[in-house]
Amino acid sequence: MDVFAGCTMSVKMWELTVSEKFNKLFSELEYCKKAKQIQKIKEMNRLIEEMNSETLDSVFTTDLFNEISRMIEEKKLNWNNAFLLLKCIGNCSLLNNCYDFEFLHSSLLERFEELIFEEYKKIEEKNKMVFVNICECYLLFYNEVPHQLLSTCVSCLLIIALNKEETEEVQKKVEMALLTLSCIIEDFNIEKRLYFPDIKEIIEYHQKFHNLTQIAYQSAWEFLIKRRRNEDSLEEVIVNELHFAREATKEVEELAKCANWKRKGKMKMGKEGIVISRWLKTLGKFLDLCKSWDDECDELIHCLVSRFREANDNYGEINNVNMYFFIQAVRRRDKAIDAFLKNGAIEAVLEKVVQLNAKLRIVDNSLRMLKILLFGLKSEMEKENDEVKRKEKKRVVREKMEEEGFEDCVYGYLHCWIKDKYFSYSFVLNVEDYFFNL
Repeated sequence: MDVFAGCTMSVKMWELTVSEKFNKLFSELEYCKKAKQIQKIKEMNRLIEEMNSETLDSVFTTDLFNEISRMIEEKKLNWNNAFLLLKCIGNCSLLNNCYDFEFLHSSLLERFEELIFEEYKKIEEKNKMVFVNICECYLLFYNEVPHQLLSTCVSCLLIIALNKEETEEVQKKVEMALLTLSCIIEDFNIEKRLYFPDIKEIIEYHQKFHNLTQIAYQSAWEFLIKRRRNEDSLEEVIVNELHFAREATKEVEELAKCANWKRKGKMKMGKEGIVISRWLKTLGKFLDLCKSWDDECDELIHCLVSRFREANDNYGEINNVNMYFFIQAVRRRDKAIDAFLKNGAIEAVLEKVVQLNAKLRIVDNSLRMLKILLFGLKSEMEKENDEVKRKEKKRVVREKMEEEGFEDCVYGYLHCWIKDKYFSYSFVLNVEDYFFNL
């Protein structure tokens, strides 16, 4: 009888969804002893790694964070075990572009703020790892660490990130430290002496020995690019010494070889897609903040136009949001516009617009991209002194648009948008913008 009961339980557990399995384990957590609790948290973390952004949103509610806070207060969950769970939640939420605002409304945020100040006061007296764990959890959920703690937090995380051992355990710690550093917002002014020698060493060492994970390397660059906003002298190093454009191109190309671009159906974005998505956001910041331009930047544009062509609807984050912001970042830069045109950006966008099965959101963002490109082209041609060259550019672009049946397509989408009450007033109703701005 017991055997059959055990089989029944196994079948029931197998039939549960990922979120149901997680909630079941979470409900049992406070009744376990420490060793069993760690085991359950590891099982929960494995389930978290399987979740997509929708599931993460549905599971990690204010109530759940309040429950964690209650268990800590009642000493049914110690801080070390809480860190183990929370870091996985924060890590997966961040990589899935799922920003957990539920955490900000929970009592756990206040409890973290009390703890972070408490540990900060005694940081010189003890091991800094407790403070590092708090900083990692705090920044993964809430990227505005208190200013008075910022320098100490950055220094502690860089100590972890500088570890060059290549064991799996150390690599995970390094990745988490760099991912956390990448969360610190651009507006936070950190003294250059506190981070620059270390982050430069981390990037250069990886370029030579390839010791970092893909996410760790991208995160190191994200942290450095963000610092450019408050430190003009970084541009020379970023562009000419560390060769960001070259490195980003190489990384995105390698990731694209592994990404499954042809898959069908709505699925969780794979690891390669997640890292490509993060690189594209960093590239947008780079073009917004750094004004230098060289042949490596031209290669970068070629790479990104190619990725846009390859990505299908399943990689909407790559197709829509990131490419849109990328083009926005370069819309006033003549050299970037030239690079986009030379590498077939207009053709790539038109291909998306004329797809019969394209989603309206994809078309909307594609039209936005096209408008930015055409406005940039118009501005560039106004500066072009050679009338023959100017007319030739107009002819080539206009012929391409007519060849693809673009005008009829836009008017067709205008009808769909009005019928479905889904359209962008500034982009669809002003259809003439796409034809007369040249």
